Amino acid sequence: EIIEQSEDSIITKDFLNINDISINELVRKMDIILRSMMISLRGSLDEDKYDSISNMDLDVNRMFFTVLRTIKRCLSNPSLMHALKINSLEIFKLWNVAYQMEELADQIKWFCGNMERRKISGNVKKEMTKLIAEIEEFYLITMKAYHTNDIETAYKLSTRKNDMISKCMKMCRFSGA
Repeated sequence: EIIEQSEDSIITKDFLNINDISINELVRKMDIILRSMMISLRGSLDEDKYDSISNMDLDVNRMFFTVLRTIKRCLSNPSLMHALKINSLEIFKLWNVAYQMEELADQIKWFCGNMERRKISGNVKKEMTKLIAEIEEFYLITMKAYHTNDIETAYKLSTRKNDMISKCMKMCRFSGA
């Protein structure tokens, strides 16, 4: 939090109590917000949802920043890792999941912003709706595998990731995004 600010200096104070932070809980909250973003994205082809999606993206960004701060402190203070009951491997896994979620939130916001500026109709709208539903289903299955620690399903899904990215890129080129 900014305590004092002038033209040539900013004084801040960190009020965050790292011992009260649960990275797993932050990841779950990011997941809930992303699910809402996907629902809003589906509706964005019919009405303006950009402000709502943009606000949700800001929430995901804040949570991701808190995850990063907590991870940095854990890495510089192993006793904090012990207090939070996580190890180095778990920290890496949490960072990776939170990073991927933050990137997805950014992409949803970008997509919504680009689609809002275009008049999408007919077959393109149907194809986009179908692709958004496919992405949402892929995300939900992926997060279920993550939350249940289903490594086999996660591995199978990871082989489909590039295919999903290709479909999105193709749709963006096709729609002129």
